[in-house]
Amino acid sequence: MTHSSFGQYLLCSLLFACLCGPAHAEKTALPLKLDGVDTVNAETLIALAQGLDDLVVVDSRLSEDHWLGFIGGSHSLPDINTNCTTLARITSDKNRSMVFYSNGTECTRSVQALKIARQCGYNQLYWFRGGFEEWRNKDYPYLLE
Repeated sequence: MTHSSFGQYLLCSLLFACLCGPAHAEKTALPLKLDGVDTVNAETLIALAQGLDDLVVVDSRLSEDHWLGFIGGSHSLPDINTNCTTLARITSDKNRSMVFYSNGTECTRSVQALKIARQCGYNQLYWFRGGFEEWRNKDYPYLLE
């Protein structure tokens, strides 16, 4: 790839991220709490992972958002694909602890996924409200695709 074509590729990638990525379509103010769901921060998520061998972490972002990175061990299940069947593929145990996250405090994807999980009967639900943005800003390790 020539310098010029790389620059064009980078510019197109940035434009795509701005138009279609986490900062565009999903940006909105989130509530502080969700009914029937415990809100956690990054440190509480780490404590849960250390204390619960069977904790499930669900990344509710679109797969395109993974270029930013993702929390290791998380299951990618975008909110637009979340339903009782896709959740059961991750775990059919409705009493299993599950943490959902998305891009950050202005991204509604984890909120939508949690509402669906509750409707499907899952009852040990946690919301990592700060999401990947908080995780990355606190310099916790993450993976890149």
